[in-house]
Amino acid sequence: MRFIRKLVTADKVGWHPSHLMRKARAGEFPAPIQLGPNSVAFVADEVDEWMQARADARATSSESANAD
Repeated sequence: MRFIRKLVTADKVGWHPSHLMRKARAGEFPAPIQLGPNSVAFVADEVDEWMQARADARATSSESANAD
């Protein structure tokens, strides 16, 4: 298991760090892990799976749109 810090995760998904944390609190993004009193990180595999699911959903919706 590999952790990636909040700023790296935000850069990876193209969001501002505060938006990333809002999405995580809302349950719309994998939850962070508290590393210390002022430090959080995300599980790299969970972030990658979330990104893949978004890409798969886009591919599925574009396939159904092209079927019309």
